[in-house]
Amino acid sequence: MVDPVLTVAVPCFNVAGFLPTALSGLTDLGPDLEVLVVDDGSTDTTASLADQYAARHPGTIRVIHQPNRGHGGAVNAALDQAAGTYFKVLDADDSLDRTALAGVLVLLRHLQTSGGIDLLISNYVFESVKRRSNRTVRFTNALPDGRVFSWSEVGRFKAGQFLMMHALAGRSDLLRQAGFRLPEKTYYADHMFVAQVLPLTRRLYYSDTDLYRYRIGHSWQSVSHSHMIQRLDQQLEIARQVVDCLPDPEAVSRPLYNYLVHHADILCALTSALLSESDLTGLRPAFWEHLAGTNPALYRRLRRRLASRLSNLPGKAGRRVAGITHRQIRRTVGFS
Repeated sequence: MVDPVLTVAVPCFNVAGFLPTALSGLTDLGPDLEVLVVDDGSTDTTASLADQYAARHPGTIRVIHQPNRGHGGAVNAALDQAAGTYFKVLDADDSLDRTALAGVLVLLRHLQTSGGIDLLISNYVFESVKRRSNRTVRFTNALPDGRVFSWSEVGRFKAGQFLMMHALAGRSDLLRQAGFRLPEKTYYADHMFVAQVLPLTRRLYYSDTDLYRYRIGHSWQSVSHSHMIQRLDQQLEIARQVVDCLPDPEAVSRPLYNYLVHHADILCALTSALLSESDLTGLRPAFWEHLAGTNPALYRRLRRRLASRLSNLPGKAGRRVAGITHRQIRRTVGFS
C-alpha cells in the first residue's frame, strides 16, 4: 500500500460549529490524502463529531483524542503519527479549497518522482466576516512559480507578504529528523513553525494556487485585539523564541536570512506596540534589551525599521502612535 502524499492535521478544541466546514472539503479525494483530526480535550461535541466523520471516511480521516495540550501540542501529536510524505496544518475554523487541494495532491505526487521537495508554498486567502471583499496573499513577485528552486533564487517580500503557517506544507521526515516541536499551551506558536522549519529547507516549490481559506474577524479568535492584549505574555514569549532561534546569517543563504528578519521585524513591532497599549508597557524596554543582548546586529537592524521605531516612542503620545502602528500592522498582515 502506498503512503499518502499529504497529511493534513486539524487541531480541534471546542469547534463543533466549524468542524463540518473544515472536514467536508477533505473527503473523497483519494488515497493520497490523510486527515488527522486531533481532539485536544474538547468539552463540547467536537470529539463525537470528529468520530462520526472518521467512521464515514475510514480511508481518509483518523481521530486522535488527547488531554488538552493546546494548539502546539495538537500539531505535535499529529506530526508524530502522520503517514503522509508532507505535513500541513489546517485550523478547524478555517478550510482548504477543495479544487486547489486536489491539484496540490497531484502536484506533490508528481514531484516525488523527480526527487521531491522540502517545502511547498501556496497562497492563502483572508476571509473577513467584517469586510465585503477577501484578500489573497500570493508570492509571484518573490518566488519562482511552477518549478523547484532554492533560497538563493528568492526575491524580496513586500510589506504584507508573510510565509505564515497557512502557506506551508513541509516534508514530514525532515521535520521529525530535526526534532521539530511547537510550544504547548501557547498561543501564536505558528510563528515558531516558520522560524524552525524554513532554515531546514533546501528544495522549495511555489504553487500559485489559493489553497488556504483563513477566516478572520470573530471577536473570540486568538488574533482579535482583545485576546492579543489578554495573552500578551504568550505573544512576548513567542517573539523572544523566534528571535533566539534565528540562524547565524553566515550559515544560511542571504535571501533566507532576509526573509526571517522580515518576519521577525513585524512580529517584534507588533509585540512592542501591544506592550505600549497594555498595562505591561514596562516590559517593552526589557524585550528590546533581551534582543540587544542576544543578537546585537539584528537589534540594530530591526530598530532602524520604521514599524519598530513607531512602536517604541515614549510617553502618552508614544502610546497613541503605538496604537495606530498596531492597527496598521494588523491591516497589513491581515489580522482581524
